[in-house]
Amino acid sequence: MKQVIFAIVLLITTSCAKKIYPTQPSEGEIKKIEYRSSSIDLPLNVSISEIRNTLNNKIPRGSFYHLKNGLGGFYRSDVQLFREGNIVFNAQGSKLRFNIPIRVRVYAAKRKKVLKFPKVYITKTGHANATAIIYLDVDVKLNTNYKFTTNTELSYNLQKATIEISLLGDIGEWIGDPKVKISVKSLVKEELNKAIAEKIPDLNGLIEKELNKINIKKEIVQVWKKAGKPMALDENIWLESNPVKLKFNNISTKEDILTIKVGAESKLKLNYTNSPITYNPELPDLSIDEIKEGCFSVYLPAIINFEQAQIALNKQLSGNTYYSKKKKHKVKIDSIRLYGGKNGDASTIVAGISFKAKVKAIFGKRFKGNLWFRMFPEYDADNRSVYLKALEITPETKDLLIDKLAPWLVDTFYMEELLESACIDLAQEIKKQKKLISEEINEIKFDRVIIKGELKDIEFHGFNITPEELSLVISANGNLETSPIKLE
Repeated sequence: MKQVIFAIVLLITTSCAKKIYPTQPSEGEIKKIEYRSSSIDLPLNVSISEIRNTLNNKIPRGSFYHLKNGLGGFYRSDVQLFREGNIVFNAQGSKLRFNIPIRVRVYAAKRKKVLKFPKVYITKTGHANATAIIYLDVDVKLNTNYKFTTNTELSYNLQKATIEISLLGDIGEWIGDPKVKISVKSLVKEELNKAIAEKIPDLNGLIEKELNKINIKKEIVQVWKKAGKPMALDENIWLESNPVKLKFNNISTKEDILTIKVGAESKLKLNYTNSPITYNPELPDLSIDEIKEGCFSVYLPAIINFEQAQIALNKQLSGNTYYSKKKKHKVKIDSIRLYGGKNGDASTIVAGISFKAKVKAIFGKRFKGNLWFRMFPEYDADNRSVYLKALEITPETKDLLIDKLAPWLVDTFYMEELLESACIDLAQEIKKQKKLISEEINEIKFDRVIIKGELKDIEFHGFNITPEELSLVISANGNLETSPIKLE
């Protein structure tokens, strides 16, 4: 009788499944990988001819300054400045330099008393001619409010020239009377400043006023408004553009054209939708910053929704039974759950398996419950596919399996098919997207702007994992060139 009772108790205890329900990993995400901005250079061409013409009128050809008997230390003197040739300009960095060619003519006379009584004086004269260039340097700044401010400075390059005056004339040469030698530069340096100030009292204000006749803001507003409109690439495939920033830092020149570079930064994204987003942000203040050369990074849609992936995996794997290599253990998968979770500083994919398991024996032990795993995605750049490379059972699940005397469940033989099923091939889709982008950016026209682009490469930046989805951050990168916009 005792043996029968023992057998019944043993049968009951071995047939009851041990429950394994470890703590479920929490949902979460870490800081996302930021999308790079694309940069489009907008070369704004401004004619400087009006400023140059204004200077030509203010400082006309021929004599424009005459100082009579104004040089200290001379009995008589005469200084004349003549403008010769055209005023030309060039640029160095953010500075404009107007070159004003002039000729300097100086006459000076010295008087010397040779007898006290009666008073006898000898007056001797000398003269010299020299060429010079007056440099009008204008430091141009485009402010955050799209208005110009300037700072002007004058400098000179004066040819070496000397006035020689022999007080005793030809006789002085026989008796060794030295000549008086005077540098023209020392005589007329201040007169050059006076000459420009006399002709253009507010030089800086004049240049600034002329530059601000150009309405930079008006042109940029037109481009900014259009930059937020989506472009149709194919049926229900759109290139969305979110303008984020405007930059300025570069001025260059060629002939009579001043080119001001403004860089418009935008975040570009390919989207499969019948309702693309139109962005209409307010025009931001201009950022005085370094402009990247014209480049673009279009982010490609590569999103894996965990709910959809979970449905697909359950259709394929739920109800399946898996055996260990020696058939000693079997595991039946009831259902699978997927979501994004946080593991320290890393985002992972959490997989939960509802299962039933059994050890093959006369009185084999039974188990049921949930098993929790963390999976780590990887991107194969050669094949352009995503797969799950690493699989880790959570520490809480592992500890509970050991405590329940089921360490064999740590051997994840029942997960092999799941890992194989989780590979997603993106090659054909990326190839299609690349072709669409290449065709679209070959030439883009809006208003007076023509943008020509060339796609260079496809780059994988990483994963963004949220509780709901896995996003691949992949961009199509290339260069952009923009035709100049002529401002009147």
